[in-house]
Amino acid sequence: MRKQLYFWVLFLFLIPGFVNCYAQWNKSYIPWENVESNSPLGITAFAEIGNKIFVSRELFPLYYSTDNGFTWNWLNGAPFDAITVRGNNMFGGINALYESTDFGKTWSILNQHNLLFGITSIAVNDSNIYVGTFYNGLWTSNDNGTSFVRDSSGLYQSNSVNTILISDTNVLAGTSNSGIYLSANNGKSWKQSNNGLANLDVHSLISNFGNILAGTDNGVFLSSDNGSSWIQVNNGLTDDTVYSFAWVANYVFCGTNNGGIFATTNYGGNWTPIADSLTSYNISALALSGNNILAGSSNGSLWYRTVANMFTTGVNDKPNNVPDKYSLYQNYPNPFNPTTTISYELPKSSFVTLKVYDIIGREITTLVNEQKNAGTYQAKFDGSRFASGVYFYRLQAGTFTLVKKFVLMK
Repeated sequence: MRKQLYFWVLFLFLIPGFVNCYAQWNKSYIPWENVESNSPLGITAFAEIGNKIFVSRELFPLYYSTDNGFTWNWLNGAPFDAITVRGNNMFGGINALYESTDFGKTWSILNQHNLLFGITSIAVNDSNIYVGTFYNGLWTSNDNGTSFVRDSSGLYQSNSVNTILISDTNVLAGTSNSGIYLSANNGKSWKQSNNGLANLDVHSLISNFGNILAGTDNGVFLSSDNGSSWIQVNNGLTDDTVYSFAWVANYVFCGTNNGGIFATTNYGGNWTPIADSLTSYNISALALSGNNILAGSSNGSLWYRTVANMFTTGVNDKPNNVPDKYSLYQNYPNPFNPTTTISYELPKSSFVTLKVYDIIGREITTLVNEQKNAGTYQAKFDGSRFASGVYFYRLQAGTFTLVKKFVLMK
């Protein structure tokens, strides 16, 4: 009897600490290999394929995680400063552009042009590949990497391209010293798009439900017209240098130079700090993986935290953050292979069904079928057992019904 009492006392004592480990930032275990340096070597990018998320760090080979950033494994190969994915294909660049079709195990070089070096960013859409460099501007391929052309219609005057974003039918490039350039014809021509942009050092870009956010040396700027004009949205932001973004549902996260991480639900109308328990505050990269948000610092540290817990105990602990209407958001990514995330919001407790249908209207799976409290939710759809094609997802909550289209591309 005494042993049982001791067990339950110990169990109850440990529960708060166990729960709290998910309510704060936790440092990932990553055994960085083979490189010693007297100077910090920063995390540069994340990229996700299926259940694997990859991370790149300056001068290091790639690492990958299959448990949403808790532990990491070394992937032998060349180091990359920039990585991205398209379907099951992965692209990496440092002093040339490479492609992998086997989840990073082997790589083939796409272009050996001797001016395509110092790669800082990569974006891919259909057969179009956009490569930003530190020394030689932006290069575009419209034939899936067979050939590349450097822009000579305006953007070339800015040699350093820090970030590239594909948003709807436009492509945006954020540069050092020259602000943002926009192309509406798949990179064939570019024009400056700095109306309202008070700082021309642009480090990061993200698109979220029709709005674009730009991270600069003077905080965050918002565009609601696909990059044509910008307004500053810094309320609550205590560090003006913004290096990275990530988003889920209507929450946007930004990583700063020395202030840690902030979150907003209204595109920068109000930023809330969520850097509690971090020991590195210079956040160079952010990403979502499963239920976790991942943060990489400029000194090589990696952190993870449960997103759902953050919403209930951090960002979403104020009554005015309860959704004021029913919403169903476009899935991300889209197109996808094989998994995608669907986000929705409920202003009050409702019985919710979320179902997926094929192109002729046949129901193929039910993702949600239960009573839900007011709040923001996510559902994951795995298309592994389905053929490529167009599908639809339908949310019904009380009397609210909405259908959206998405594309599975294998």
